[in-house]
Amino acid sequence: MNRKILSFVLALVMVLGTFGTVSAATGNAKVDWLIEEGLVTGDAGGYRLNDPIRRSEVAAMTARALFAESTATLLKPIQGQFSDVPVNHWANGYINYAASLNFVNGYPGGTFRPDSNITYAEIIKIMVMVNGDVPNVTGYTGAYWSTPYITKAIEVGIMEGVVIPNNDYNAAATREKVFELVYNTVMRSIQANREVYEAIVTENARVADLEDDELTVVVLKEGNNSPDAELRYEKGDEIEVTIPTTMDSENLLGKVVELTIDKDNNATKAIINTDYEYYIGPFVAEENRIMLNTGDEFDVELEPRSSNRFEMLYGVYHNDKAYDYEDYLNLDSTNDNKYTAEFARVTVNDDVVFFIDAFEFDDIAPVTKVEEDGEEIYYLDDKTDGSEKIFTLDGVFGYQNSMFMVMGLDEVEADDVIHVYGDYGIVRKDALKSGEYDRVLQSGGVYYADIDGSRYQMRNSTAKKPVYSMDGINYFTLIDSLASGYLEDIEDTDVTYMLDLNDSLQLISGEVEYSEKVVLIEEVGTRDIKVINPDGTRTTYRADSATDFENELGASLAIGDFKRGDIAYLFYDGTDVDKLVRLATASKIDTDSTSVKIFRNKLDIDIDNSEIALTDGIFQYNSLTTMFIVNTQGFAVTRIEVTEMETVLEMADPDSGLNAYVITEAEFTAMDVGNERKVGTSTGLAYVIVFTDFIPSDDFVEKETFEVTFTYNPSRDDSIIGDDVNGDEVEYDVAPFAAIPALSVGEIVTVTLEDELVIAVDVRIDDASAEYEVVSVDMADEEIMLDIGGTDTRRFLSKDLLIFGDTRVRSGDMISFDVNADNELEVILVIE
Repeated sequence: MNRKILSFVLALVMVLGTFGTVSAATGNAKVDWLIEEGLVTGDAGGYRLNDPIRRSEVAAMTARALFAESTATLLKPIQGQFSDVPVNHWANGYINYAASLNFVNGYPGGTFRPDSNITYAEIIKIMVMVNGDVPNVTGYTGAYWSTPYITKAIEVGIMEGVVIPNNDYNAAATREKVFELVYNTVMRSIQANREVYEAIVTENARVADLEDDELTVVVLKEGNNSPDAELRYEKGDEIEVTIPTTMDSENLLGKVVELTIDKDNNATKAIINTDYEYYIGPFVAEENRIMLNTGDEFDVELEPRSSNRFEMLYGVYHNDKAYDYEDYLNLDSTNDNKYTAEFARVTVNDDVVFFIDAFEFDDIAPVTKVEEDGEEIYYLDDKTDGSEKIFTLDGVFGYQNSMFMVMGLDEVEADDVIHVYGDYGIVRKDALKSGEYDRVLQSGGVYYADIDGSRYQMRNSTAKKPVYSMDGINYFTLIDSLASGYLEDIEDTDVTYMLDLNDSLQLISGEVEYSEKVVLIEEVGTRDIKVINPDGTRTTYRADSATDFENELGASLAIGDFKRGDIAYLFYDGTDVDKLVRLATASKIDTDSTSVKIFRNKLDIDIDNSEIALTDGIFQYNSLTTMFIVNTQGFAVTRIEVTEMETVLEMADPDSGLNAYVITEAEFTAMDVGNERKVGTSTGLAYVIVFTDFIPSDDFVEKETFEVTFTYNPSRDDSIIGDDVNGDEVEYDVAPFAAIPALSVGEIVTVTLEDELVIAVDVRIDDASAEYEVVSVDMADEEIMLDIGGTDTRRFLSKDLLIFGDTRVRSGDMISFDVNADNELEVILVIE
């Protein structure tokens, strides 16, 4: 745009309102264009299209447009030619300047009327002058002064489409008409500096070495240009253009557009030509033609049919890589000169193919959650019977409402369907649907789910099968030929379902409510059973005479046969127990558990691949695997709680001898407990994992040593009280699961604290500890000489030595002691 005209428009904007943004369209195409281009904004009162503009404001606008603010400032203290514009008038300098250039004139009698509204004739003159189209005004005076300006404005297009009410050019100009005049003035300059082509978009940053805001296009023909436009390109030329943020490079790829660019190849407009068909779906490519899934066929032309034609194939991509068409046909080595694309974007018109962007996917799956800003995309894996797995990709683009779009990994969300090819993916954002499931239909070996009268294919390809769930919790792979039986319980019910890019079924889920679950027994009374649920919550259920109690073999049990730490399968109604099946006793869990392997000084647990290695095999787990901790000490069951694999890997001491007891899906299914909620039959996938001998690493616990000052009775007391090495009283609450022995006054103990609760106690010195006489002490060398059995024996002192009963140890003292792992004296009790 001409700098002077642009400045004029910007100055005019200052006059016409810049107090805020009003986004609603006005219904006037020219005004709306100015709004969209950001050249016009509204204020608190909107666009006020029927309001006038004062003459003084236009004079100021004109000076600003010509970058004459400083000149107007110099002219401000000078009395001008107009008697009604005194030196102290705010616009005196602007009016003097505009009048000196003959942009504005006064009235008979030497007045300017600065507060009067500007007329149509006056604003038209200013537009003509700013535009550089100064007419010959000789002989036009008085009432006819404006005639040459109006004539020139009509001639150069400034008046095009502008209707002056009643043809009264001396009437006050409304803002709407001024906007229209501005539009016409601006458009002439803009169109002279812009070029319009019909072009096809052949490259973006995904398929070529381009920036995110760059596209490559090939010119097909000239567009609708201004007579003043100077075109630099012709048919067949390839142009690299920069697009604004309002344009989406993925949506434009492969499209034929009416493209408007400036002289710096910045795209200002790209209107998609809807005369072309933009097909989405699978297709078959052959030597000279392609066949779409619709049955339509189109010719493949590698060159235009004649010099004045442009119909030909302009680009072929497969999984983001460019191909010659002949090479593309031979991607399938088993089928010469023929290739079936799983999914593609194809541009066609009449009988010719213009563009192909094809894909072959490694996996298609529903997304369940996204973490680490998209670096971890969790999905339901049909290869492992609906278990949750993780994709880590380098990039994605999106699809929604029949349009493709640029998107980042952090924009992937649960309930999307992701289509993975290599390290990249396409994300369907509108995959989630709902409706009433009717039945499964079959035709020619292909199976369809009938939902709300629409039929969605159930693919049988590995990594692309759908998954299903009766309750939206447990998911399994849906085998097309068995689907009718699998989905029987949700026939004629509302379901949610998810579709891939080809509208094939990827997920179907019912709303069946199951009142059954795996539980960990915490406490059993005569009628009440307190359990720990898989989510870690605790619930008390009540049994009655109708409650069935069984073991894993189906034999009858009594409520008293269930103990703390047992794993059971609970059938319930509210808080009433219908049936309780014991899957494993705490004793069996402790006896049959096997060691978790160690790999490179860490527990052999692979979080990324959801695997745990035990001495009796490697087991997979998923989001449906229930995990507990059940520790025993002698015959007592101590720590019991729900856990997660990440917690175990992070917290468990790898040197403590962690063990695990596993019930696989196959083992649970073989128990035949009567569950309605479906469970798989995998021999390698854990249904329940129970960790035993779980000891937190030192990073998660603290240890404190003190002398017991009040007797601790585990059946009565819930805290231990004593004095620390400085004689200060300390008190520590005992964890509910901790099996702490009775403690007597005077014993020196070290307690292990987790979350400030005592989980274990080590009695260091008690009444049974041996007593020894101190022969000598050398604290500097950390040595002590003791009389042991009549022999002077040198022992080393720990640098963390704690002394109870006195502040120091002297020769002749009688002491008891306990040592650390290096056999150094770590705790000493001075007896006398």
